[in-house]
Amino acid sequence: MSSEHPSGGWWQRREALEAAYHEQLAGFRAVQQALVQDIDALLSERQLPVAVKGRVKTFPGLYHKLLERSRTAEIEDPFTFLTDTVGLRVVAPFLEDVGRVEAALRERFAIEETDDKGQLLSVGEFGYSSTHLLMVIPDELRLAHGVGLRVVEVQLRTTLQEAWAEVEHELVYKADVDMIDQTIRRKLLALNATLSLADTIFQELRNFQRQRFADLQRRHQDLMDKVSTLPETLARRPAHPTPTPTSAALPEPRLAPDAPDAHLSGLLVRALQAHVDGAVAEAVALYSSVLAVRPTYAVYNHRGLAYIALSDYDKAAADFTAALELAPDQARAYTNRGIARRMAGRLDEAMGDLDRSLELDPMWPDTLYARALTLYDLGNIPGAIRDCDRAIAIRPEFKQVLRFKRFIQGSDL
Repeated sequence: MSSEHPSGGWWQRREALEAAYHEQLAGFRAVQQALVQDIDALLSERQLPVAVKGRVKTFPGLYHKLLERSRTAEIEDPFTFLTDTVGLRVVAPFLEDVGRVEAALRERFAIEETDDKGQLLSVGEFGYSSTHLLMVIPDELRLAHGVGLRVVEVQLRTTLQEAWAEVEHELVYKADVDMIDQTIRRKLLALNATLSLADTIFQELRNFQRQRFADLQRRHQDLMDKVSTLPETLARRPAHPTPTPTSAALPEPRLAPDAPDAHLSGLLVRALQAHVDGAVAEAVALYSSVLAVRPTYAVYNHRGLAYIALSDYDKAAADFTAALELAPDQARAYTNRGIARRMAGRLDEAMGDLDRSLELDPMWPDTLYARALTLYDLGNIPGAIRDCDRAIAIRPEFKQVLRFKRFIQGSDL
């Protein structure tokens, strides 16, 4: 008495199955290409920097998988049962981008199943986290190309996950896993863990960078708002403005001349954070402590900006001068000193600084705005409007310049 072959009899129907595969192969490829283009366009609209790839499973690969699966399941239609005949892959730089890609795909397509491969592995197993989606092929696409497929598999990975998958395929799946030397196994597991940790660290660095950029943008916004207030209220600044009392409110931390770099770096980080948080007097004290041990262009520039926030314009100008002695061709330091001198009422000196800054970098709109303000103070309204127009041409959303231009065009001066 014969028994049913564990592969469900598909080994006997290979020729018919291969003929059906090749009959639909052009349709498989058309579906794959259409979905790659659609997903690429979708993610480009979301400004996601990803790579979208696709492939159609070869017949030997499909047939081998069918034989394996039919040992434990009854399969009537292989093209419906096997979900990865057409496979897509989206590779993104960061972990958060993978989540954004998945959210975008869920908005556009029906997702039947989600599988986080990393959750299925024990500590001692090879593998790396990767999200797999079973995405339903839109009916119009499936019918247009006459394919019997219902879903495609979409793999979502980071760049590092993709690199691991390539290495894993060469070193593990092309070998007998049980025969892999224990030393090699340990190294593969260590590499796996290292790449996984690197993905997490890259994401943390991106989050930190994004927060730092937002902090600097806020500080820049505060500076632009401060220098734009006086002319808009038709008030002329005094020749010698009184410094804000809090500019010397905190004692400076004392460091030994041979203070280690790590200590100096820690103080500088604290100073920058205090500056961003609005604790400007604390920031000045911390900057001063660093400068007493190691004077640098950047720290003088930062302390000068802090002095501007405290309305101590003469000290600010002195710091920018010190910065320029260390780095004579820094356009931003000339602009910052020009702003400080203008706020102190030293208009001719301010114009000299701003002109020099524009010689070094004619495309920085902050400098053009500062010179427009100074030209207005000097009574040169056409020149001020001209610099406003140049600044707006470079940065159309520069709201302080737009507001200032409206003000001076409506002025009777």
